[in-house]
Amino acid sequence: MASGGTKKRVGEGAQVEHRSRTGLVMDQLLSRGPHLGRPAAGGVGARGGADPWTAVSSVLRATSLSLLEGHLTWLVARTPSDDHLSPHRITTEDQARILIRALDEADEEDAVARALTRSWTVDAVVDDDEDEDEDVVRYASDLGRVTEGQPDDSPYVALARSAAAIADEILDHRGTSMPRRRFT
Repeated sequence: MASGGTKKRVGEGAQVEHRSRTGLVMDQLLSRGPHLGRPAAGGVGARGGADPWTAVSSVLRATSLSLLEGHLTWLVARTPSDDHLSPHRITTEDQARILIRALDEADEEDAVARALTRSWTVDAVVDDDEDEDEDVVRYASDLGRVTEGQPDDSPYVALARSAAAIADEILDHRGTSMPRRRFT
């Protein structure tokens, strides 16, 4: 196929689903690495006993597409290209998988494609809402809150930390006077 996609059989019928190159990359990223939906050690994830994916996905669903896309772009820009087995690279890829899964579940394949091909700029993260600074703070704070109690090496905790770093970067760039909550 010219687009780099392929045909994939779905179910037992004769239906054929065409997957774009971006879709195939998403499938590959989502199929590698740790199973991101499994509960943390001891069978308990984030607060209230929910598994980590469930807790984090509720925050991701409530967050603007622009902010999720910006976070993924930020992660892609910071993925080291030299050592594929370095702990930093694996952690960064795990975070990207979480965001790609959330965007994929929301049928936002175009946002993933843009994030994978665009350069990071803090100005690219805009929100349709008037309270965009508050949304940035809420995103980082909510991720920090739902990942409390998870192990430090959890990809969800790493996602919360990187969300806090992005929030700081965005708010510093905008020169906002908004008081910041402690993110993590």
